[in-house]
Amino acid sequence: MRVVIATYEPNLWLAELAEAYWQRAWPECAWPVEVVSGSGAWADVMLDWLQGQTEPFLLLLEDYITTHVDKRLMGNAQTALSRPDVGTVRLVPMPRQPVGGKYVGWHNVKLPYAMSLQAALWKPDALRIMLRPGECAWATEVRGSQRAKQRAHFRFMGTKDWAIRYQNYLARGVVNPDAERWMREHGI
Repeated sequence: MRVVIATYEPNLWLAELAEAYWQRAWPECAWPVEVVSGSGAWADVMLDWLQGQTEPFLLLLEDYITTHVDKRLMGNAQTALSRPDVGTVRLVPMPRQPVGGKYVGWHNVKLPYAMSLQAALWKPDALRIMLRPGECAWATEVRGSQRAKQRAHFRFMGTKDWAIRYQNYLARGVVNPDAERWMREHGI
């Protein structure tokens, strides 16, 4: 398992900040952190990176400023991802809480944002199936959710509570004042 922080080249500074906060939230985590960036569309950058990848990974976007990691729930999520029929386990109970299970449940792919880029564990083949060249991150969520409804080759799961808590540094491309305030109060 590794942590993958996906970004655009102009936001490399933000990815470095996200990495620092991740390591601060879970300093004993042995998973290596890799920043994946490029100048093309978000999906193109990820599709390039996914070539040859076989190991599951934790996907974070560059503006996720991690504030807390629930290690027990992370372990439950890893166990769920090890099932052959599961392609992803979302680590936040958004946009809706999953159903079934005690700690980890099933997401209904017919609901909006079944395909989400909230913090999640992914199998490389599952994410590859959901991506299309030329899509930005937002389009990947919207169109990927439609693709999930049409022909998901795997199941979507999610934790029933926050396995990872984070502040979004950006909201619709603009700095989130709440996140900035939190970072000043809890700065590195």
